Amino acid sequence: MKKTAIVILILFAALAQTGVAQCIEGDCENGYGKYTYTDGDLYEGYWLNGKRHGLGTYVYKEGDMYCGFWKQDEKFYFGAYYWENGDSYAGLWKD
Repeated sequence: MKKTAIVILILFAALAQTGVAQCIEGDCENGYGKYTYTDGDLYEGYWLNGKRHGLGTYVYKEGDMYCGFWKQDEKFYFGAYYWENGDSYAGLWKD
């Protein structure tokens, strides 16, 4: 019994360190939702067929952030990127 409890605790600790990718709010398939990635990044915005599509904000665990439009999981059209060091870019995005 103790060994089982220890194994379960180790598994939970490993999951807490690596994170779990999951939709934490809303509709992350076809709608508006908030999604956390295993590496700690976070996306909040519109989704189409399970991909970031439309207006949304992506926050990288390192502190950088992109706010703008997405098309099939790629930055698209117009958006602003903010680096943790204070630099920023606002303009058109392609590919």
